[in-house]
Parts: sequence; structure tokens; C-alpha cells
Amino acid sequence: MKKWFVIPALAGVVVLGGVALGVNAEKSEASTQKGNLSIEEVKTIAVEAVGGKVTEIELDREKSGDIYEVEVQSEGIEYDLDIDAQTGKVLRTEKE
Repeated sequence: MKKWFVIPALAGVVVLGGVALGVNAEKSEASTQKGNLSIEEVKTIAVEAVGGKVTEIELDREKSGDIYEVEVQSEGIEYDLDIDAQTGKVLRTEKE
């Protein structure tokens, strides 16, 4: 009887996971259509700036324009970078 509960629950997780991936892809596509850099371009800029590996990227919409907030791990140090979403200019680099 427990199997009947597990199967629909697993199906729900798979469907919700697919929806979440689709939403992220739509956000990325919408950003590119607005003239913003792609996620891959931002990753490249961040790694060139401080080295290491990108652990998180978030697009912030501000009055002055869109900014990517990027976290990078490099040799045990965490960096927070703000990157202009249209020009790719590194606006801020902070060690944590």
C-alpha cells in the first residue's frame, strides 16, 4: 500500500524539478534578449577577474541597470563580484 503513495510523490518531484529548470532557462533567455550578457559570459569574466570557480550567480535589477552578483571560490577564499549585466565591467570585488 505504501508504494501507491511513493510513486505519485516521485512523479511530483520530477515534474516540479522540470518546471524549475524551465523557469531558470526562461530567465536566462529573457536577460539575453534585454541585451544582457549570458550566464556563461559572466562566468568567464568572473573567473578571469579572480580565478577559481563560480559558485553562484544572481541577476539583480536595480534602478541604475541590471547587475550580476557573482560568488567565486578561489584557493580557499570567497569573492563577491558585481558585474554590469550589459557591459561586463566588474563594478566591485570583495573578499569574504
